[in-house]
Amino acid sequence: MFIRRTQTRTTESGQYFSFRLVDTYRVADRVRQRTLLNLGNTFTIAHEHWPLLTQRIKHIILGQHETLIPYPPDVEREAQNIAASLLRKYTRSDLCLSPGKAKTKTQQVSSATDNNAQTQAVDDGRDVHAVDLNSLELMNS
Repeated sequence: MFIRRTQTRTTESGQYFSFRLVDTYRVADRVRQRTLLNLGNTFTIAHEHWPLLTQRIKHIILGQHETLIPYPPDVEREAQNIAASLLRKYTRSDLCLSPGKAKTKTQQVSSATDNNAQTQAVDDGRDVHAVDLNSLELMNS
């Protein structure tokens, strides 16, 4: 994940730029990129803080809200805003996996202890992971 400055147009009065949050992923033997979010032309974080910002966004998306190293307040605030926008736009699995690889299914599973246990299986092309959604609700409360 990185931030890209893109020239949007050129006029007599000057050039106009936009900033985008871009993700890189691999499909077979090719590297592909996708724009996750258009950050607009009023993006104000200094260029030297872009790596910190993208690192913090990744941590928030992965659920690591507490950090050992404090981030600059403007970077933290912008990372929280961008991560919230990303999570509104995409599911968490779509952000963590390559496009086309995230196949999410929700199904009812019967077990000896709970006939209504709900699991979510995510196939990322390498392995299938099952998460018990009922236990996640208990952990988050």
